[in-house]
Amino acid sequence: MSLILDALRRAEAGRGRDLGQRLAQPLPPHARRKRRSGARLLFGALIVAAGVFGWVLLSPVTDQSPPESAQVPLPEPAPAAPATPSAVSPARGSSLAEIALPVAEREAPVSSAPLLLQLPDDIRATVPELAVNAHFWSADPARRFIVLNMGRYRDGDAVRDGLRVIAVLPEGAELDWRGTRFRINAQ
Repeated sequence: MSLILDALRRAEAGRGRDLGQRLAQPLPPHARRKRRSGARLLFGALIVAAGVFGWVLLSPVTDQSPPESAQVPLPEPAPAAPATPSAVSPARGSSLAEIALPVAEREAPVSSAPLLLQLPDDIRATVPELAVNAHFWSADPARRFIVLNMGRYRDGDAVRDGLRVIAVLPEGAELDWRGTRFRINAQ
């Protein structure tokens, strides 16, 4: 009987050593991968979302002009007079910042329409909900746009029933709601 007890004690001592060795071994690779898969999935989703958002903002706006056969050719503008020192010299009362700006930026459209918040309450209550998602103003009128309620619009585009973009301005846009003109700021 002592032989059996001795064999059991030796087996028990061997199992304890195996357990210590197994605990000291690193985890198999699949256990670590499970922890990182959530972070990788989130990172991938963010990259895809950023790509889609960039594509929406940078995709060209479809041209809604009539076909070339229906367009009337415009007369060529008269050639500009050469710049003389008197034409370049600043006018009295103009600031150096205005002189340094290119001509196209100095002639940015200016609106005298009131802000949406300045409209009477009865008119403001009928205006549909507007969220400015993005705004881009350029000296080139063909490149200006505003994104309202996740839709991209240019000068003259209809937004909804009775709501129309009159002009994209450097600070926002001028809109028309059933004959009432107002401005919204992009900030």
